[in-house]
Amino acid sequence: MRIVSSFKDYYDIGLTYGIDPKCVYVRETRELENPRPDHNKAPTSDQLALIPLLIKGNSVPYDGGSGIDGGIVAFCGHVYPFWSHGEIVAFSLPKLADLVNKDPTVPLEDKKRIVSVVQFVLDPKIRHTIRHSGRFYAYGISHYSFKKWQQEFKPEIEDEVFRYFNTPIMLVEHNSNHQPKVTINPRLNKLGFASVIDPYKAFQELSMYIGNNLVNQKDPNPPISDILKAETHGFNKWSFRKPPTH
Repeated sequence: MRIVSSFKDYYDIGLTYGIDPKCVYVRETRELENPRPDHNKAPTSDQLALIPLLIKGNSVPYDGGSGIDGGIVAFCGHVYPFWSHGEIVAFSLPKLADLVNKDPTVPLEDKKRIVSVVQFVLDPKIRHTIRHSGRFYAYGISHYSFKKWQQEFKPEIEDEVFRYFNTPIMLVEHNSNHQPKVTINPRLNKLGFASVIDPYKAFQELSMYIGNNLVNQKDPNPPISDILKAETHGFNKWSFRKPPTH
Protein backbone atom coordinates (compact mmCIF):
# COMPACT_ATOMS: atom_id res chain seq x y z
CA MET A 1 0.00 0.00 0.00
CA ARG A 2 1.17 3.51 -0.84
CA ILE A 3 0.11 6.34 1.50
CA VAL A 4 -0.45 9.89 0.24
CA SER A 5 -0.63 12.13 3.30
CA SER A 6 0.61 15.38 4.82
CA PHE A 7 1.20 13.72 8.21
CA LYS A 8 2.67 10.52 9.63
CA ASP A 9 0.86 7.95 11.75
CA TYR A 10 2.04 5.07 13.89
CA TYR A 11 1.31 2.32 11.33
CA ASP A 12 3.37 4.00 8.59
CA ILE A 13 6.26 1.82 9.69
CA GLY A 14 4.64 -0.91 7.59
CA LEU A 15 5.94 0.92 4.51
CA THR A 16 9.42 -0.40 5.30
CA TYR A 17 8.29 -3.83 4.08
CA GLY A 18 7.65 -2.46 0.60
CA ILE A 19 4.64 -0.95 -1.09
CA ASP A 20 2.04 -2.03 -3.62
CA PRO A 21 1.78 0.95 -6.00
CA LYS A 22 -1.67 -0.18 -7.13
CA CYS A 23 -3.09 0.11 -3.60
CA VAL A 24 -3.22 3.80 -2.63
CA TYR A 25 -4.50 5.36 0.59
CA VAL A 26 -5.15 9.09 0.20
CA ARG A 27 -5.12 10.07 3.88
CA GLU A 28 -6.69 13.52 3.92
CA THR A 29 -8.21 14.56 7.24
CA ARG A 30 -11.49 16.46 7.32
CA GLU A 31 -14.27 17.04 9.83
CA LEU A 32 -17.97 16.68 9.10
CA GLU A 33 -20.15 19.49 10.37
CA ASN A 34 -23.56 18.80 11.93
CA PRO A 35 -23.35 15.01 11.53
CA ARG A 36 -26.61 14.46 13.39
CA PRO A 37 -29.78 15.30 11.38
CA ASP A 38 -32.03 18.18 12.46
CA HIS A 39 -35.58 16.95 13.07
CA ASN A 40 -36.91 20.11 11.39
CA LYS A 41 -34.91 19.58 8.19
CA ALA A 42 -34.47 16.79 5.71
CA PRO A 43 -31.23 14.92 6.45
CA THR A 44 -28.36 15.39 4.04
CA SER A 45 -26.80 12.43 2.25
CA ASP A 46 -23.76 12.73 4.56
CA GLN A 47 -25.97 12.53 7.64
CA LEU A 48 -27.82 9.50 6.30
CA ALA A 49 -24.52 7.75 5.56
CA LEU A 50 -23.35 8.33 9.14
CA ILE A 51 -26.37 6.70 10.79
CA PRO A 52 -24.53 3.37 11.40
CA LEU A 53 -21.90 5.28 13.41
CA LEU A 54 -24.35 7.43 15.38
CA ILE A 55 -26.97 4.87 16.40
CA LYS A 56 -27.46 4.22 20.10
CA GLY A 57 -25.49 0.97 20.14
CA ASN A 58 -22.37 2.76 18.91
CA SER A 59 -22.82 5.87 21.05
CA VAL A 60 -20.36 5.29 23.87
CA PRO A 61 -21.78 6.24 27.31
CA TYR A 62 -19.93 9.13 28.89
CA ASP A 63 -20.24 11.45 31.87
CA GLY A 64 -19.47 15.07 31.09
CA GLY A 65 -20.06 16.18 34.66
CA SER A 66 -17.32 13.94 36.00
CA GLY A 67 -14.93 14.74 33.15
CA ILE A 68 -15.22 11.42 31.33
CA ASP A 69 -15.88 11.71 27.60
CA GLY A 70 -16.38 8.87 25.13
CA GLY A 71 -16.10 8.10 21.45
CA ILE A 72 -15.39 5.43 18.87
CA VAL A 73 -12.79 4.65 16.24
CA ALA A 74 -14.26 3.00 13.15
CA PHE A 75 -11.39 1.06 11.60
CA CYS A 76 -11.69 -1.23 8.57
CA GLY A 77 -15.24 -2.37 9.31
CA HIS A 78 -14.79 -2.65 13.08
CA VAL A 79 -15.76 -0.27 15.89
CA TYR A 80 -13.50 0.37 18.89
CA PRO A 81 -14.91 2.40 21.84
CA PHE A 82 -12.70 4.67 23.93
CA TRP A 83 -12.99 7.01 26.90
CA SER A 84 -11.01 10.16 27.61
CA HIS A 85 -10.27 12.89 30.11
CA GLY A 86 -8.66 15.88 28.43
CA GLU A 87 -5.72 14.53 26.43
CA ILE A 88 -5.74 11.18 28.24
CA VAL A 89 -7.33 8.44 26.11
CA ALA A 90 -7.94 4.78 26.92
CA PHE A 91 -9.84 1.98 25.22
CA SER A 92 -11.34 0.72 28.48
CA LEU A 93 -12.71 2.47 31.57
CA PRO A 94 -10.32 0.74 34.03
CA LYS A 95 -7.37 1.81 31.88
CA LEU A 96 -8.62 5.39 31.83
CA ALA A 97 -8.90 5.45 35.62
CA ASP A 98 -5.38 4.01 35.90
CA LEU A 99 -3.87 6.57 33.50
CA VAL A 100 -5.67 9.49 35.16
CA ASN A 101 -4.59 8.33 38.60
CA LYS A 102 -0.93 8.16 37.50
CA ASP A 103 -0.87 11.45 35.62
CA PRO A 104 0.84 14.15 37.77
CA THR A 105 -0.89 16.95 35.83
CA VAL A 106 -4.41 15.86 36.81
CA PRO A 107 -5.70 17.56 39.99
CA LEU A 108 -6.28 15.27 42.97
CA GLU A 109 -10.02 16.03 43.09
CA ASP A 110 -10.40 15.06 39.43
CA LYS A 111 -8.54 11.82 40.06
CA LYS A 112 -10.80 10.90 42.97
CA ARG A 113 -13.93 11.76 41.03
CA ILE A 114 -13.02 9.80 37.89
CA VAL A 115 -11.76 6.75 39.79
CA SER A 116 -14.97 6.73 41.84
CA VAL A 117 -17.15 6.96 38.72
CA VAL A 118 -15.35 4.07 37.03
CA GLN A 119 -15.54 1.94 40.18
CA PHE A 120 -19.29 2.49 40.41
CA VAL A 121 -19.90 1.80 36.73
CA LEU A 122 -18.10 -1.53 37.00
CA ASP A 123 -19.45 -2.47 40.44
CA PRO A 124 -23.03 -1.44 41.41
CA LYS A 125 -22.34 -2.22 45.07
CA ILE A 126 -20.19 0.89 45.32
CA ARG A 127 -22.15 3.95 46.35
CA HIS A 128 -22.90 6.10 43.29
CA THR A 129 -22.48 9.51 44.88
CA ILE A 130 -19.38 11.28 46.08
CA ARG A 131 -18.73 14.47 48.00
CA HIS A 132 -18.25 17.21 45.40
CA SER A 133 -18.09 20.98 46.09
CA GLY A 134 -19.78 20.50 49.46
CA ARG A 135 -22.70 18.59 47.93
CA PHE A 136 -23.38 15.07 46.79
CA TYR A 137 -22.79 14.76 43.07
CA ALA A 138 -24.74 12.04 41.18
CA TYR A 139 -23.11 10.39 38.21
CA GLY A 140 -24.64 10.68 34.74
CA ILE A 141 -23.55 7.14 33.85
CA SER A 142 -24.60 4.11 35.86
CA HIS A 143 -23.65 0.47 36.06
CA TYR A 144 -26.97 -0.52 34.53
CA SER A 145 -26.84 1.92 31.59
CA PHE A 146 -23.27 0.80 30.90
CA LYS A 147 -24.31 -2.86 31.03
CA LYS A 148 -27.16 -2.15 28.62
CA TRP A 149 -24.78 -0.39 26.25
CA GLN A 150 -22.42 -3.39 26.32
CA GLN A 151 -25.31 -5.64 25.28
CA GLU A 152 -26.35 -3.33 22.42
CA PHE A 153 -22.89 -2.41 21.19
CA LYS A 154 -22.06 -3.74 17.72
CA PRO A 155 -18.32 -4.25 17.17
CA GLU A 156 -18.74 -4.48 13.38
CA ILE A 157 -20.53 -2.28 10.87
CA GLU A 158 -21.21 -2.63 7.17
CA ASP A 159 -18.79 -1.31 4.58
CA GLU A 160 -21.30 1.14 3.08
CA VAL A 161 -20.42 4.01 5.43
CA PHE A 162 -16.70 3.55 4.69
CA ARG A 163 -17.34 3.36 0.95
CA TYR A 164 -19.51 6.47 1.00
CA PHE A 165 -16.72 8.58 2.53
CA ASN A 166 -14.02 6.57 0.73
CA THR A 167 -12.03 6.04 3.92
CA PRO A 168 -10.98 3.07 6.08
CA ILE A 169 -10.84 5.14 9.30
CA MET A 170 -13.36 7.43 11.02
CA LEU A 171 -13.44 9.00 14.47
CA VAL A 172 -16.59 9.95 16.40
CA GLU A 173 -16.23 12.07 19.52
CA HIS A 174 -18.05 15.00 21.16
CA ASN A 175 -17.50 18.72 20.70
CA SER A 176 -17.76 21.36 23.42
CA ASN A 177 -21.57 21.33 23.11
CA HIS A 178 -21.67 17.55 23.63
CA GLN A 179 -22.72 17.05 20.01
CA PRO A 180 -21.08 14.32 17.90
CA LYS A 181 -18.06 15.35 15.83
CA VAL A 182 -16.94 13.06 13.02
CA THR A 183 -13.42 13.12 11.60
CA ILE A 184 -12.48 11.37 8.37
CA ASN A 185 -8.97 9.90 8.29
CA PRO A 186 -7.96 10.97 11.81
CA ARG A 187 -4.48 10.60 13.22
CA LEU A 188 -4.62 7.47 15.37
CA ASN A 189 -1.25 7.96 17.02
CA LYS A 190 -2.59 10.67 19.35
CA LEU A 191 -5.31 8.26 20.54
CA GLY A 192 -2.83 5.54 21.46
CA PHE A 193 -4.53 3.15 19.02
CA ALA A 194 -1.33 1.09 18.93
CA SER A 195 -2.49 -0.42 22.23
CA VAL A 196 -5.44 -1.90 20.30
CA ILE A 197 -3.81 -2.91 17.02
CA ASP A 198 -0.03 -3.03 16.62
CA PRO A 199 1.46 -0.99 13.73
CA TYR A 200 2.29 -3.89 11.42
CA LYS A 201 -1.13 -5.51 11.79
CA ALA A 202 -2.85 -2.13 11.35
CA PHE A 203 -0.92 -1.51 8.12
CA GLN A 204 -1.80 -4.98 6.87
CA GLU A 205 -5.50 -4.56 7.70
CA LEU A 206 -5.58 -1.17 5.99
CA SER A 207 -3.92 -2.59 2.87
CA MET A 208 -6.38 -5.47 2.65
CA TYR A 209 -9.43 -3.33 3.40
CA ILE A 210 -8.53 -0.63 0.87
CA GLY A 211 -7.57 -3.19 -1.76
CA ASN A 212 -10.71 -5.26 -1.34
CA ASN A 213 -13.59 -3.64 0.57
CA LEU A 214 -13.11 -0.08 -0.68
CA VAL A 215 -12.67 -0.98 -4.34
CA ASN A 216 -15.42 0.91 -6.13
CA GLN A 217 -16.21 -1.76 -8.66
CA LYS A 218 -14.67 -5.09 -9.50
CA ASP A 219 -14.84 -6.64 -12.97
CA PRO A 220 -17.08 -9.73 -12.53
CA ASN A 221 -15.48 -11.39 -15.57
CA PRO A 222 -11.85 -10.32 -15.76
CA PRO A 223 -10.20 -11.20 -19.09
CA ILE A 224 -7.86 -14.21 -18.97
CA SER A 225 -5.68 -15.77 -21.62
CA ASP A 226 -6.72 -18.90 -23.52
CA ILE A 227 -3.85 -20.85 -21.92
CA LEU A 228 -4.93 -19.94 -18.38
CA LYS A 229 -8.56 -20.65 -19.26
CA ALA A 230 -7.61 -24.14 -20.50
CA GLU A 231 -5.54 -24.88 -17.39
CA THR A 232 -8.44 -23.91 -15.12
CA HIS A 233 -10.45 -26.65 -16.86
CA GLY A 234 -7.74 -29.28 -16.30
CA PHE A 235 -6.01 -29.09 -19.67
CA ASN A 236 -2.37 -28.34 -20.41
CA LYS A 237 -0.17 -28.14 -23.51
CA TRP A 238 0.09 -31.96 -23.70
CA SER A 239 -3.64 -32.68 -23.40
CA PHE A 240 -4.10 -33.17 -27.13
CA ARG A 241 -0.53 -34.14 -28.02
CA LYS A 242 1.72 -37.06 -27.30
CA PRO A 243 4.19 -36.12 -24.55
CA PRO A 244 7.90 -36.59 -25.41
CA THR A 245 9.65 -39.82 -24.43
CA HIS A 246 12.88 -39.80 -22.46
